Amino acid sequence: MRTVPRKDAAEAFLDTSWGLPHAEEVEVDDPDLPDKLTEWGRLIEIHLNRPKSNPNGKEKSISIKLSGHEQENSHLAFDPTQQDGRLYLVLEEGLHDQMREEFWDKSKMNPRPLWEVARMAGGRHGRRDDYPDVEVKPIGIVTGLMYGRNKRGDDYSWYIHKMGEESGIQPVLTVGNDGRLWIAGGNYQSLIPGITD
Repeated sequence: MRTVPRKDAAEAFLDTSWGLPHAEEVEVDDPDLPDKLTEWGRLIEIHLNRPKSNPNGKEKSISIKLSGHEQENSHLAFDPTQQDGRLYLVLEEGLHDQMREEFWDKSKMNPRPLWEVARMAGGRHGRRDDYPDVEVKPIGIVTGLMYGRNKRGDDYSWYIHKMGEESGIQPVLTVGNDGRLWIAGGNYQSLIPGITD
C-alpha cells in the first residue's frame, strides 16, 4: 500500500478519492498553514474528551458540530509534503470568533507552544518539532473526526475516523488566541484508504 503524503497535493487528492479528480482549489490566507493542503473532506464534527473542571471529576465527551453552512466552508485537510500527513482544520472565517470565545476566553489554562502540546500528546506527530510557532490552549483529547466527501464509486458520504484506535495515542485539539483550531500530536497517518492509526 503506497502512502500519501507525496509532494503533489492534486495527486494526493486523486489517490484518496479513489481516482476522482479535485474540482477546485481554495486559497486560504493563513501564513501558519503549509503552502498546499489536500482536503480529506468537509469538516462535520470533532469528537472530544474534556476533563471536568473539578479535580475529582471524570472526563466528559463533547462534540463540536458544524451547521450545514459551516460544513460547506470548513475543511479537514492534510499536508501532502509532511511524512505522516499532518491534519489541519480550516474553518469558515466566522467560526474563529466562536472558537476563541468558547475555548480561549473561557479557559483558565495557560497558553503553551503548539509543539509542546504535541510532545505531551505523544505519537509520531508528537516527536516532530516542525509545528508553526503559535501559542495555544488545550481543549480536549480528539477521539474522532467526521467529514463528508465524494469518492469514485461512492456518492457524497460521511466518514468517521476514530483516533488512537490501534495505538491508544490520541491527538489534542487546541485553540489559538485568534480562534484557530490546531491538532497536536497523535499517532495517525494520512494514507490512501483514509486516516489510519
